[in-house]
Amino acid sequence: QARAEQFNRLEQSKRPYEVTIAEEKSRLTQQLEALENQAKRAAAAADEQKNLETELASAKAALADLESELETLAQQETEWHELRTALQKQESEREAQTRELNRLQNQAKRMAALREEETAVSQNRQIAQQQIDELAEQLAELSQKEQAHRAAQAEKVGLEFGKDNIFHRYNGFGDDKQLIFLVANMLKPGVFQPDLRTTGLVFIMTLPATMPALDMWDTMFPVGERMAELLGGKLTDENHHIFSRQRIASMREEMREFDHQHHS
Repeated sequence: QARAEQFNRLEQSKRPYEVTIAEEKSRLTQQLEALENQAKRAAAAADEQKNLETELASAKAALADLESELETLAQQETEWHELRTALQKQESEREAQTRELNRLQNQAKRMAALREEETAVSQNRQIAQQQIDELAEQLAELSQKEQAHRAAQAEKVGLEFGKDNIFHRYNGFGDDKQLIFLVANMLKPGVFQPDLRTTGLVFIMTLPATMPALDMWDTMFPVGERMAELLGGKLTDENHHIFSRQRIASMREEMREFDHQHHS
């Protein structure tokens, strides 16, 4: 019985230890399972890491390939830009050459047209020169005829072309002839050129003279009237007024008064 009690005491004292051992065993078991799970996860992570490393290596290789391709593409793009720039330059040069060619062609056309015009002008110049020469000959002939006509008209009224290149009207002949009046050119210096051209005549009577002034006037005035008729002109006084009957009578009266004063 004592042993039984001792056994019971031993059993009772052992129970707390058994509980503790069971609890510890359970804890250790759980911890072992946790470690096993962690080991499994670690193994899986290691495999995953290896896979990731493999994928990373592949990605790095692919990235290197991409970078190489990008570098190649960048180089190709640079070459393309250079080629495009060169092409644009060539296109610009071609356009400039085309414009220059068009300009030269237009210039060549203008030069051809100018040569044709020059030829035509040269021909026209020759024709014009021939016409001018012909006209000059005709004018010279007309001038000679006109000069002869004017001289003839002057001779009709008794005028003589003489010294100082002016016309004279005399009374009498030879050494005894006396000057009555002069007919000069209205244009300065008053003398006539060989062609006798003029825009007007000036009748000049110098007083006193050996003849009476009235006789000189009566001789000169009809000659002036006849010359105006022959040449298609008008006879005017010193103030460019056409002679009226009153003016003619007044002039004749002045001549009489002059004669009375110098020949009385």
